[in-house]
Amino acid sequence: MKNKWIIQVFIISFILSAVFSGLSSFLSDFNVIVLIVIILIVISIGILFDMIGVATLTAEEAPFHAMNSKKIKEATACINLVKNSTKISSICNDIVGDICGIVSRRFGS
Repeated sequence: MKNKWIIQVFIISFILSAVFSGLSSFLSDFNVIVLIVIILIVISIGILFDMIGVATLTAEEAPFHAMNSKKIKEATACINLVKNSTKISSICNDIVGDICGIVSRRFGS
């Protein structure tokens, strides 16, 4: 089962790298203002995913169980996120965050 997770992470990171790399090479001929906007979007995506990763890693399950007992629909999804916080943090912080950082540096140069 651990090999399955490693393969999934590899596939996700490969696809994201290919997409962002292809976009960055395709967009390198655009106007400077367009490139600045694209860099800001890529940086914002990286920041958003880093926030999601840190939030799931530091969250506690107990408040979400209380919300779930009050029949709040979103609580079940939150509990699932907290239970899988290491995987989510790995994807959000390590894969998406790092790829966005690398792509934004590539646009900047």
